[in-house]
Amino acid sequence: VFVPTNLAMKQTISALTGGLIPVGAPDANFIAFLGSNSINTQTVKGIVVYHILGTRAFTNNFPTTATSYPTLLNSAVPAHPGVSITGTFTGGFVTAATIKGVANASASSILINPTPEPNGTSDQFFVNGTIHKINQVLLPQ
Repeated sequence: VFVPTNLAMKQTISALTGGLIPVGAPDANFIAFLGSNSINTQTVKGIVVYHILGTRAFTNNFPTTATSYPTLLNSAVPAHPGVSITGTFTGGFVTAATIKGVANASASSILINPTPEPNGTSDQFFVNGTIHKINQVLLPQ
């Protein structure tokens, strides 16, 4: 699971509202927007499942060249190209990694910090999967 930071979510919601909710607004404004009918439920579901791979993904297994991987969105849209993942290795360890959604202008950085869960940002191993924090919301279209 690639989990956007709070700032990344605020930036996306601000963009969706055409700036009506500025990034610096109180959290309650963003929560209220998500709870309203102002955004299509199918769109939200699509964005959420686009952040989830069908298998565990640890940074030490990331490719060094941009490689496409299917997400759970591919169960509904099989022809979708998925996300593109790249890792940079130094001395056998991942020192940087990115993930890019099809509609994102640039790749999102995966925040590399291997501190054990729940305080780290990458390779956080949990019963149902592995969590990586990212600095953008991945957009499938």
